[in-house]
Amino acid sequence: MRFQPLMRTGSDPNTHPTKPPLPPRDYARRSERGLTIERNCRIPLRDGVEIFCDLYRPENLASNVPVLLAWGPYGKHALTNRVFWPRSGVDPEWLSDLTALGFGNVSSSIELDGYLGWRTKFTDAFGMDFGVYTYYYPGSYPSGFTSPNTTEVYIAASYSIVSLKYSYALTNLFGFADSKYSGYLDLSANWEFVPSWVFNGHVGRQNVEHFSAASYTDWKLGVTKNFDGGWSLALAWYDTNADEAVYTNPYGTFQGRSTGVLTVTKTF
Repeated sequence: MRFQPLMRTGSDPNTHPTKPPLPPRDYARRSERGLTIERNCRIPLRDGVEIFCDLYRPENLASNVPVLLAWGPYGKHALTNRVFWPRSGVDPEWLSDLTALGFGNVSSSIELDGYLGWRTKFTDAFGMDFGVYTYYYPGSYPSGFTSPNTTEVYIAASYSIVSLKYSYALTNLFGFADSKYSGYLDLSANWEFVPSWVFNGHVGRQNVEHFSAASYTDWKLGVTKNFDGGWSLALAWYDTNADEAVYTNPYGTFQGRSTGVLTVTKTF
């Protein structure tokens, strides 16, 4: 029996569509928790190529100390610790927020939203809407992370029970590096099939600029019951085709999974 190698066509890792954007290369230095931390120190190799490292030293160092070197092929800011470590039994509290070997908790538990817009109707059935949304997540984030704060402008048109809306990001999109000018297209329908009962349908497409693996389609089916006094009760089912490797948080939760939502709303 003869064995032959199986050869497959390779791809350029620098241009592959699923490759995430590279982290910032700017040098940064700070002191934290008794350490002097230097990000993106340039190291020239003999062939002229430059690589980047993060350097951690005790503050006020008065003598030489041993060196511990961590070296890997996947980059010092890879997604590995966000995606694979929670699935390997690594508890989130074991992850460090100082190094790329563990991102730790960099999320904010608070979202503050701002809105400014203008809406008009040309006929009883046809209307348009223009505006700007901003999403702010208070808190501090480690060096090398892209701020999740996002500002979008949008334009929308509605006819009868159907509306079409396009949102355009003027900033990076919710923490994705180099994702400015991403867009989201939203097609929705709200049909009052009997008095006070409304069917809700939606399909949307999020395009993340320069990171195609993070782009996804989402959809929703639901029903809303309206009551006197401005009260309403809504039940909806949401789902997406988001890439699990991209949208799994440090605690191992896939944020693009199917979800049922029950909402109680009061309009003043």
